[in-house]
Amino acid sequence: MALNKTKPKPPKDIYVISGNNGSGKTRLADLFPKPYFFNVENTGNLEFSQPHWANNQSKTWSDIISAVKDFKTEEHDFKTLVIDSINACETLAINHIRARNNGLSNLAMCDGGYNGGYNSLHTMMTDLALNVSSIRSVKDCNIIWIIHSVAKEVELPGMPSFQQWLPSLIQTKSVDIGAIFKRECDNWLHIYGRYMVTDDSTDDSKNRRQIGLSGA
Repeated sequence: MALNKTKPKPPKDIYVISGNNGSGKTRLADLFPKPYFFNVENTGNLEFSQPHWANNQSKTWSDIISAVKDFKTEEHDFKTLVIDSINACETLAINHIRARNNGLSNLAMCDGGYNGGYNSLHTMMTDLALNVSSIRSVKDCNIIWIIHSVAKEVELPGMPSFQQWLPSLIQTKSVDIGAIFKRECDNWLHIYGRYMVTDDSTDDSKNRRQIGLSGA
């Protein structure tokens, strides 16, 4: 058996860009090479730093699936695919599930009940993540998932409370949509606002001394 001495070309990376509303997630994605945007959220007329391309706004779950298929099969030379945003994709998936259940609003009661709607949502979002992830090897391009996140207070025994940024996606005891994209990405980039770190020590010289200041 002849050994293959050619080093295989590694696939491009998959990124998550998370942050709160207006933090600059879409603008950061625009800095990647030759981006194409799946316009799910309809972010409006932004002043992009380079020429970009975007599909018509996806208003149904079927629109998203069709857009993924077209990007994967049609000839093009785009270097980055941006899904803007996963939160909007999740909303369209939920609407799709409710529509096929005669408009039933309680996801737990959809698709046969017993959390059937949540299980269906997890399956749909997993399929979306896997299908889009496979594009990077077919088209040799980066993948960017844009995810809105929210700050939640965390309290641990013996420690002061602090904020932790978490994806603003469905999370129940059995279903965690954010975990799907955490598992499928190579890099998770979080954009945050300006913050100040303080020292609460009560020494005589400096009380609540500023020890750090940074920004996004």
